[in-house]
Amino acid sequence: MKKRRWIVLALCAATLLSCVSCAGGGDPEAPDAESSSIGEHETEPEAWIQDKVPDLNFNKDTYTVLNHNAKDSAPAASTGEILPDALLERDLYVENRFNVSIEYNTLNGSSNVIAQVQNTVSSGLDEYQQVCLNMVFGTSGLAMAGYVMNLHELEYFDNEQPWWDEDATKAFQIGETLYMIGGDVLPSSILSTQAIIFNKTKMTEQNMAFPYQLAKDGEWTIQNMIEMTQNQTRDLNGDGKIDTDHDFYGFTSWHLDSPHAFFYGTGCSVFSKDENNVPYYDADAQRIEDIYTKVYELFVTNESYYETDVSKSRVPFEVFRDGRSLFLQGALSNAASPDFKTMEDEYGLLPQPKYQATDEYKSFVNGGSAMLCVPTTVQDTAFVGAVLEGLANASYNMVRDELIETLCKSRNAPDPESAEMVDIIINGRTFDFGYIHYFPSSHSAAIMFQSALDKKQSAVGRFLARCNDRNLQSKLTEFLKAYGVEE
Repeated sequence: MKKRRWIVLALCAATLLSCVSCAGGGDPEAPDAESSSIGEHETEPEAWIQDKVPDLNFNKDTYTVLNHNAKDSAPAASTGEILPDALLERDLYVENRFNVSIEYNTLNGSSNVIAQVQNTVSSGLDEYQQVCLNMVFGTSGLAMAGYVMNLHELEYFDNEQPWWDEDATKAFQIGETLYMIGGDVLPSSILSTQAIIFNKTKMTEQNMAFPYQLAKDGEWTIQNMIEMTQNQTRDLNGDGKIDTDHDFYGFTSWHLDSPHAFFYGTGCSVFSKDENNVPYYDADAQRIEDIYTKVYELFVTNESYYETDVSKSRVPFEVFRDGRSLFLQGALSNAASPDFKTMEDEYGLLPQPKYQATDEYKSFVNGGSAMLCVPTTVQDTAFVGAVLEGLANASYNMVRDELIETLCKSRNAPDPESAEMVDIIINGRTFDFGYIHYFPSSHSAAIMFQSALDKKQSAVGRFLARCNDRNLQSKLTEFLKAYGVEE
């Protein structure tokens, strides 16, 4: 895997500032490895893809980030770990580029972050320049209540650049407003991306071909996964029953993520947008029903282990870790999990399977994923826009490859094929208006597959029928009014 070599030195601030100044509007040079205070990484240097922010000097102004996840905060000093040190190098680079000081206030729990934003904004305090918290029960609520600003009002912010999630923009932009965004600047968001993890050792024992080539050829589909999991669930101890303590499964999953991963991973949605970015109901009922038929076969007919009990949410992962499952629905973060480092079997990564080979790979990002927004009390939109865009740009150039390195250099998944799969997974990240705003939750498309699978129902027709009722249309109208958009 190619990696970039970006070493930034606090000890050589003057030198770095000089380099940035000399570069003008061109591409900055990679900092010299010999001047590193953090450590160096083996690399093949690649060209820096530069943003459009000019050289600016903010006289050591403080840029404060309010986070709900420590994974999105740079450490105060080198940790010796790949991803945290990449974030530190990124921040040092941006601090020296703009002569700013970047500080973090990381709070446990989204509710605490929400309360902090509400209190500071209500008091008229320009205390935080950037806020990061989960998108479903965090940023969406702040946006609807008027606590965060339209990001298009920030100078230098450019959501068309590759360091911002293109699909997030499509989902989040309502009319001409964009209140939240995701991208390389938020490692926790990328780590929340769903994927399929498979047991390479068990496949080798059964003379099964790894699905890597299918995925590369664009032919990794639900039907492939159905065929590979048929007759895999087995009673290993011969006690006449299948249980999670002793037996083997073709597929294990958890109900808060897996149904959604298959719903959105196959391109399902009940919403489209018109030419003005205004959402409307547009469910392809037949396609959704056809896809669910395949999902039902994989989950129920093939006797997969599908856990619905919140208190047992870790069991599907433990079963896979113990080598008693062929496939697991999980997040990219699982690939770098300390739990998986104790796994005796080797595993690999795959994108979410398609419905048909002609479809695109789509990787569901779960609701706990962090999204970025900016409080309405921000006074200096040039300062915030420049630093924000600079952080995103530096994340793309300095952090993205290190994040992939973290995912693919775990003890059990060092193969280059998994690295290729991670690229496919990240590039296919998908967001959906209906899931993000989750209204009303009892009718939401986000829980359509979940509700049916929880009850082992073979069809989703009755859930689909509720997607076009008047109550939902009324909720959509209320939502659009909150965003200042008329239908």
